[in-house]
Amino acid sequence: MGDNGTFGYKGFKNRALELPAGVTTGLAVAPAPTDRARFRYNSLARQIEASVDGSDYEPLTVAQGALSQPSFFIDPVSGDDSAAGDSALTALATLAEYESRVGDGTVTVAQVVNVLGTLSEGTYRVRGSYPLGLTIQGVRTLVRSGSVSAIQAWNTAVTPIVDQRITDASLSGTWSNSGPAGSSLIGKLIVLTSGAHVGKVASAIEDLEAISAKTARVSQFVNIFTFATGTPAVADTFDVVDLTRINGVIIFENRDVPGFGFIDLEDVAVVSPGGQPLLGGSGFIAAGSAIFRQALSLAGTLSGCDLLCVGTLFGSGCSLGLAQTSSTSSALVSCAFIDARIEVKNATLSFIGINAMQRTTVGVFIASNQLTIFQGAIVSVFGSFGAFDLNGAAQACVRINAGGILDITGVVYTFATVAGFGVFVDAVASALWTAGGSAVTFGRFDGGTEWRIGGVNTTSAALGAAGSITAANHAVAVPHPT
Repeated sequence: MGDNGTFGYKGFKNRALELPAGVTTGLAVAPAPTDRARFRYNSLARQIEASVDGSDYEPLTVAQGALSQPSFFIDPVSGDDSAAGDSALTALATLAEYESRVGDGTVTVAQVVNVLGTLSEGTYRVRGSYPLGLTIQGVRTLVRSGSVSAIQAWNTAVTPIVDQRITDASLSGTWSNSGPAGSSLIGKLIVLTSGAHVGKVASAIEDLEAISAKTARVSQFVNIFTFATGTPAVADTFDVVDLTRINGVIIFENRDVPGFGFIDLEDVAVVSPGGQPLLGGSGFIAAGSAIFRQALSLAGTLSGCDLLCVGTLFGSGCSLGLAQTSSTSSALVSCAFIDARIEVKNATLSFIGINAMQRTTVGVFIASNQLTIFQGAIVSVFGSFGAFDLNGAAQACVRINAGGILDITGVVYTFATVAGFGVFVDAVASALWTAGGSAVTFGRFDGGTEWRIGGVNTTSAALGAAGSITAANHAVAVPHPT
């Protein structure tokens, strides 16, 4: 307690602590109060509570305005959990402290939590309700600045597709060893800093040194706010950046509360050492210029959550599971995947823009399907979705299990595939494409088996405009019925 009875716990320094008559502060006798307050610490809820004139105890954090504070700052190095947390100079030390202040209350403002350094607290539970949105915002740290000396632009309208490649002749070595102390630039964010597409981001997903010196395969450049895409030009400059790292699992708890709102993750890399990095049960989750990674393949889903990812990288064994029970849908816009996979159950998912999955020879999911569609799920490809360097004999770019539906308006592709399948259509599963087109238009496969339908291997050319229905097991690959 500060001078003159000022309550200073956890940064609430303007709260006047009214004392009973006759109790001194060490300076003077306090005047007779109009209200009497008792305070206690609730160890289960991890919050201070107050009772005024014998009323029920209420969380003091609510009364003090944590639910209406627009900004919080978390600095794990120099922060202080007893500080106000409303600026970089008064930052909290832990995200857990922020969580305890908000609790499961309803935040009345669009709130931003600025994470200023690496967090390693383990599990992060977001329990509050955010009708106006919560943004967890990290910081971009410069790794290297470069310049485009050559560019190959995406073209998904040809067979095989043409992937996007950037060459930087100024690299000291390759994309795999030109970072600080010889570290890799692969799996990091690229931000354009000059030219017509300033601010757009992409991910470096494969070092192509064996094909072209100082060249990397990169995902589609996208503006994370407008979804606008673009291709850089020769002489455009860019930064390769690291994102603020959150080690652990972020859990958006399943709350059956109307107006739960949405959570936005920006410029953060959520890295789980042995579990799904992102879990949730309700609300809407957005991620822009974010990275999700995990070291092991463990179960974990977004169940009942809507998900929107723009310019997001899923890497290093990240398994994205969507298992919704609501009628709403999720979307991935111009995203990249390195040794990752997606599983969709009783949910709808849309691919917008160019989405690329890169497989390596050492990945956790080396023999896994890139995208698996289970019963009750509908996946729509409005832009494109595809895989590079499939290397498992039983691996598919897209596997549609019984009861699943793949709806292709854009393009499904593979590139430089050694083995495996483009689209695997199981019994009682369906692959559909826009009426008037043909499988040749929508399936652009390079290597491996293009289609496997009800146990029979075939090609896009053989399917043509008519498609195929396997009478014995009801596996379907046909245009939309007219």
